[in-house]
Amino acid sequence: MKILFINNFLGPPGGVETLLYSEASLLKEKGYEVHFFAVNRAPFFEENYEYRHFFPDYIDFKSLTGIQKLKYLNIFYNFEAKKKLNKCIKEIKPDLIHIHNYSYYLTSSIIEELKKHKIPVVQTVHDFRFVCPGGILVIDGQICQNIECLKGNKLHCVANRCKNNRFIDSLFVYIEYLINKSMNIPDRIDKFIFPAQASYELFVKNGFDKQKCIVINNFVNDMFLDLNPDYTNKGYFLYAGRLSVEKGLKNLIKAFSELPEEIQLRIAGTGPEEEKLKKLAENLNCKNIQFAGLKYGNDLIDEYQHSIAAILPCEWFETFGITLLEAFAAGKPVIASRAGAIPEIVEEGKTGLLVTPGDIEELKQAILQFYSDIEKTKTMGRQAREHVVEKFSSDIHLKKLISLYEDQCIT
Repeated sequence: MKILFINNFLGPPGGVETLLYSEASLLKEKGYEVHFFAVNRAPFFEENYEYRHFFPDYIDFKSLTGIQKLKYLNIFYNFEAKKKLNKCIKEIKPDLIHIHNYSYYLTSSIIEELKKHKIPVVQTVHDFRFVCPGGILVIDGQICQNIECLKGNKLHCVANRCKNNRFIDSLFVYIEYLINKSMNIPDRIDKFIFPAQASYELFVKNGFDKQKCIVINNFVNDMFLDLNPDYTNKGYFLYAGRLSVEKGLKNLIKAFSELPEEIQLRIAGTGPEEEKLKKLAENLNCKNIQFAGLKYGNDLIDEYQHSIAAILPCEWFETFGITLLEAFAAGKPVIASRAGAIPEIVEEGKTGLLVTPGDIEELKQAILQFYSDIEKTKTMGRQAREHVVEKFSSDIHLKKLISLYEDQCIT
């Protein structure tokens, strides 16, 4: 079977990109022929990928002002991506297409192109753009409680400046939503994959056909499961991931600013909020916080191995949280927000501690609990390791994914 993976990017540092390439690598090991379609933005997981000449040009829309963006129709409908995808499909002749992210860069133009070829199409849903123009169910830096957009009127996104707290950004995502809606994209996808039950239920509740939706949990990379956990530590807590508003790092830094200096935090990752967060830590005189930069592979494993516990203080409806699995595999418990899919992954009091999103005091108490009772922390770390091996291995994920592929191709 030939499978074509489609995603905005074919390279780090994003979690979606890492998941996609891990899936592709597993499929290749099982004898499947796997190909890719993305925009031409380095770095790439495969620098010499043979069909890269089909990749459309990359435009860094996030670096443009609102007025500058108006010059680029591609942000809504990428004609080049549509044209090159057509050529790519004709050349590769895939049996099935698996989509991940496409907003802003490849755009929904590719969905329109796909159905012309009458090839089964499945999509892993990583955000909420189908029901929330802003994509992350966040308003004023907090989880959207009223979810007015989900009730029908998406103009709430513009009125409340839900995208980056800016009118022009919110208007852009609203227009994108209207374009996608006019194209009836959900009707053009054969099966939607949700990483957790929480997002599955939210989409079904808001009108998605239950028969077209399936839950296949994300998984931890085998290199994490193959390591021998180190239940000792070097005295620091770890945040690993994207540095963006919805991840709750602002409040995490504030929490550590109120803790004793000997309680350390390392932040591993990069993202749009990096400079703002560094400035915040400096203004709060946080001598116990280190920004370690982007880490992956063995360097990321080392970060987990030497930590007391990992922290995911997100302030959005988290669709999964693969860093939780990575911490578990390294034998570390977690402190995480009680939001979205996280309670499905973290067993309260057994593999980690759950806190209210945005509650700095709760976060501080959880940190102090792990720091002051290292033996309990080690015990929870061992339980976390057992939990991830039993429920979130690549074998479990791959069996479900292949079963879905085969069902779609037979149909």
